[in-house]
Amino acid sequence: MPASAHILLCALNWGLGHAARCIPIARELQKQGAKIFLASDGESLQLFRREFPEAKCFELPAYLPQYGSRGSFELEMALQIPKFLKAIQAEKKVCAQICAEQNIDAILSDNRWGCHHSNVPSVFLTHQLFIRLKGKLGFAEKLLWQWQKFLLRSFQELWIPDWSDHRSLSADLSKNSRLHFKQKMRHLGPLSRLNSDNKSETPYDLLLLLSGPEPQRTHFESLLLEAMVDINKKSILVRGTEHAPPLFSPPAHIEVRDLLTGESLELLLNSAYFVVARSGYSTIMDLCKLQKPALLIPTHGQTEQEYLGERLSKLGFCFSQSQEKLDIEKALSEVESLKGFPALENDHLLEKEITAFLTEL
Repeated sequence: MPASAHILLCALNWGLGHAARCIPIARELQKQGAKIFLASDGESLQLFRREFPEAKCFELPAYLPQYGSRGSFELEMALQIPKFLKAIQAEKKVCAQICAEQNIDAILSDNRWGCHHSNVPSVFLTHQLFIRLKGKLGFAEKLLWQWQKFLLRSFQELWIPDWSDHRSLSADLSKNSRLHFKQKMRHLGPLSRLNSDNKSETPYDLLLLLSGPEPQRTHFESLLLEAMVDINKKSILVRGTEHAPPLFSPPAHIEVRDLLTGESLELLLNSAYFVVARSGYSTIMDLCKLQKPALLIPTHGQTEQEYLGERLSKLGFCFSQSQEKLDIEKALSEVESLKGFPALENDHLLEKEITAFLTEL
């Protein structure tokens, strides 16, 4: 390893999950003597700056995903491909400039396809190597896999924030016998910036946790507030953004927060009896780390979240409901039937893989 290796860590700004799961990686890199440089855009970049005020942070071009509450998620994403490709080309240039100016020794990219360099070891971090399609678009699944495999050719390693054994949370999303990758793969175990020993003196019955891009975030917020009108339990709603307009007259039993620091979110998650959230993978890793009973509501039409919600519910790790059939009271009445998430063993997977990676630079 170069003395004090310079590592550029880039995260997609598509909700806060990508940046949040990069935080334990950044902390471990620092612990092992590396100097970190952080890059993203929007609220993910703000999160990096709050968590690592001493680190240099850089703004990358925004992907700006948009999808509504109705229609085909896959079609909406397909129509935005030209916009995404433009952002990817732009971030390649920004990444190259950062590498040259900061003498970067390696790049870790969480789902930012343009954050790689031909002269710098580049790593792609994802839990979703196999994108699932459904309905009329199912025929294009294999073509999409091959295209993703083509895009990954610029990365020398693939890092999976999951276990590789029977405990796997992502399952078919991260491993599939029908497609093989030439890159070296490292399994880091589930990643969470949160700790289970930090509790608030003010416990809550329900924590309602919002995330994701607009307009789906606002739509989910409206659904939850409507569902909570007649559920008279001490609750807190975390909106997941600083840019939404203020809520007018929320129910008196619901406290409202906008965007929290990691420490504040940690306090609330540890202190809440039950969590209602999207079935985003980073949220699932947090729930697993803290061993929290939860109701997961997949984003409408997002096949990844639907798959995760359905699978984890079948395993008894948590509950899952669709937006159209949201019934928080039913989930609360059955919470004792949950098996719960598998416990994170103290196997030091992240520490071991970071050590090996830095040694090989």
